[in-house]
Amino acid sequence: MRYFKNITIFFFFFFLFSLSVSFLRSLDVTQKPRKSDIIFCLGGNKYRTYKSLMLLSNNYSKYNTLYFFGGKKLFYNHLKHLHIDGMLIDPIVLKKNIIFIANMKNTMDEIQFIKKVSSSYGYSNLIIVTDPTHSFRVKLMLDTFTKNLNYIIVSSKPAWANKKDLNVKMIIFTIKELFKIPYNYVKYKVYFLFLSIL
Repeated sequence: MRYFKNITIFFFFFFLFSLSVSFLRSLDVTQKPRKSDIIFCLGGNKYRTYKSLMLLSNNYSKYNTLYFFGGKKLFYNHLKHLHIDGMLIDPIVLKKNIIFIANMKNTMDEIQFIKKVSSSYGYSNLIIVTDPTHSFRVKLMLDTFTKNLNYIIVSSKPAWANKKDLNVKMIIFTIKELFKIPYNYVKYKVYFLFLSIL
């Protein structure tokens, strides 16, 4: 009985592993960066911050502007950890127009903010920086709940998302997305449908 239980557990985790590897390939919808009006860094980890600053430093923003979700405290905390890891930032880029946006609760809040700012200021081309495992959900929500946004999603290239070096953290993030994608889609579809009825 115990042997059968162990075999069952092994095959269960093997199934999750195989599913994660396969699903990961379809989750990554990031593209190579191209020069755009503005850069948005979705809230999260230091890799998103680093990639966004590198894009800003290399003049990928026509208006030399970066919107950073997470607030100033998180931003400078990321800079501290990047410095410790040897991922140095050119101090000149920090003098550019970095706009800190706090109090965003989730990805949908960030997308609604992007939609509002782009409409208000007439931004026609956007770069959105996030993790590859997060990119499919971001694209799905942008395409479903916004209109007329010309954007590309650029990978933050976190160390744990290296496809050639499959690891536990990447698998965990991928499995989470398996549940978050349908949940978020249905949740906000119902929410905006309800608003349209009122």
